[in-house]
Amino acid sequence: MPRNTSVPKALTQLDLRIEAAVGHSIDRLWQHRDRDLLDEPHTRLVDATAPSSRPS
Repeated sequence: MPRNTSVPKALTQLDLRIEAAVGHSIDRLWQHRDRDLLDEPHTRLVDATAPSSRPS
């Protein structure tokens, strides 16, 4: 499988609630976190998501 292909991840209820609260997908939030674009509260929210929902 090519590296660029993302495998769909199962989102937890917490992931879905975070997405609804901030208006962005978990994938987008992880991208922003990895680039240090989030403030401290949003970073902590992303860190609380399940490791299985983090894109590889």
